[in-house]
Amino acid sequence: MIFPDAKVTKEGKTLSDTLNLEVVKILHPDMTRPLHKLGDEICGTHPIHGSTTGKNYCINTSKNLWYCHRCGSGGGPLEAVAVKYGLINCEKAGRIKIRGDLFKDVKNALIEHEGYRDQIKELDADWKKQNRSRKGGNEEEQFYVLTYFEKGGNLYLTTVSDDQVYQFVHLDENRNYIFDKCITSPYGYTIYPRELPIHQDSRMVIPIVGIPNGNILEMNPVLDAISLFNLIMGHMSKYLDSAKHDLEMFAYYAMFTWFYVKCVTTPYLRFLGDTGKGKSRFLRVVSDLCFYPLSASGASSFAGLMRTHEKWRGTLRIDEADLRGGAENPIIKYLNLGFEKGQPYILCDKNDLSQGEYFDPFGPKIIAMRQPFIDVATEGRCISYSPYETERKDIPSELSREYFEQVEIIRAHLAAFTLHHWNQVDGEKMIDLSTFNVEPRLKQMIRPLSIMLQVFPDGEKRITEYLMKRQTEVKKTRSESWEGGIFNYALSLALGDEFAENAQFADYYEDNEILVVTASMISKPFNSSPKSITRTLHSIGFEIERDRIYTKYDTLKGKQVRKLVVPNEAKWREIVQRYYFDEGEPLPPSCPKVLRGKRYVESPA
Repeated sequence: MIFPDAKVTKEGKTLSDTLNLEVVKILHPDMTRPLHKLGDEICGTHPIHGSTTGKNYCINTSKNLWYCHRCGSGGGPLEAVAVKYGLINCEKAGRIKIRGDLFKDVKNALIEHEGYRDQIKELDADWKKQNRSRKGGNEEEQFYVLTYFEKGGNLYLTTVSDDQVYQFVHLDENRNYIFDKCITSPYGYTIYPRELPIHQDSRMVIPIVGIPNGNILEMNPVLDAISLFNLIMGHMSKYLDSAKHDLEMFAYYAMFTWFYVKCVTTPYLRFLGDTGKGKSRFLRVVSDLCFYPLSASGASSFAGLMRTHEKWRGTLRIDEADLRGGAENPIIKYLNLGFEKGQPYILCDKNDLSQGEYFDPFGPKIIAMRQPFIDVATEGRCISYSPYETERKDIPSELSREYFEQVEIIRAHLAAFTLHHWNQVDGEKMIDLSTFNVEPRLKQMIRPLSIMLQVFPDGEKRITEYLMKRQTEVKKTRSESWEGGIFNYALSLALGDEFAENAQFADYYEDNEILVVTASMISKPFNSSPKSITRTLHSIGFEIERDRIYTKYDTLKGKQVRKLVVPNEAKWREIVQRYYFDEGEPLPPSCPKVLRGKRYVESPA
């Protein structure tokens, strides 16, 4: 049995007939695979999912149809395109009609991969012209459902009214708001705003995404950047206990998410802390003001999460329940790819590994978790904050109706601000941070956010002040870590600010000046073993050298020791940049002589 071509008509003809598509040229463009010709039929190995016999499918060249014996499926050129580019599985060919979104995807494949761009453009223009004069017909409407898009330099955003009417909003040439229930694309397709799902039993709206309220947007004035920033800061400070400069960054991040599609990279905002520290509150309050916030916790599977994010293309918020495992965890892979544009996530069909679905993971994400990521690459994509247990009595323990009403107002202000400033923000105009003495990773994370300085009169000053504060905080936190504590104690011993008081180390001093620093000196105050201390310092750049020390009490035999040293000045600068912190002495000290290795070379001034 050969399945007939699905009838998707354009002026009474199939698209495949209009373009003169041939199955054999689609499935065998170079004719390099071995094929057997029997009359009008060509038989051989299925070019997509292969064959164990070498004879599992055939093409009838006179009828322009194909058939797969393994799947019991087939069709014409459109089905061939759909199967070839993974739009449907082979087993579905001929059983489903090529229409709606699938028809659109097949057309895109013909445009992008088969070289029919100009022909299809002409057909679409013809169809649009004829459809205008037609009073009726049996043609099925071709349409898109989108959350937002750009057309003619204008941004179109989905809004919802108080009575649950979904509309696109954009600005006209006089900067007035225009609301439309649908938009016609340049190719004649109709674009509808995406709507929130409805519960199958209660018929109630399920608020999985935060959508701007069109009524509030229309009746409120447009705020300038500073006024909007202050409004966000006031709201966040009411519900979050955090340092002012941290709240400032949360506000910048929320504003950035509304423009993120203009950038090629986007950092993730991560709240890291143990249970009871308030990270879930931070996650909720900050993400509620971001661009179309979407909660991942409602997805029953990773595939469900991806498909939902693919539809809405907003800010994904993820809690720790979804983040277990290392680089092999599919969500971790999704996060690693989503940091940068143009890195699709491919989900394979378990029943046919040659088929796949393609998802775009790019976009801002806000994460709450108790432990850092096991995967180093994922860690490198996060701007991290550690909330602390608050003692403020004025912070509500629960989010009330007042909170959600205020979120609706601020979200509408953010939408209005984005519409009015869309063309003022250039995603390539990031601040040059090369001259700042801050860590490369911090520069990388902050650069995309710096596009927001274009809408602030003092934007560059704001970003640079934050960078300096953040760098100081990061260094302070790292200096208090296990590695930082050990390094700073070793430095204190070398500078004479600390003394190894144990009697066994008396030979390591001469006239109260230390001769060497060893792991044994450090292990006791840290209640650890010399081996553990050595391993820790080695991980940040120290080395071990064997040496013999002589004191005025022992000038002949001496004592053989294993001393801790830094191999060169470049490594020393790297270590102090990461682990040294002293508010009174902002400039790090040069490497003490007792910590310099035998081949240590000091760079010229």
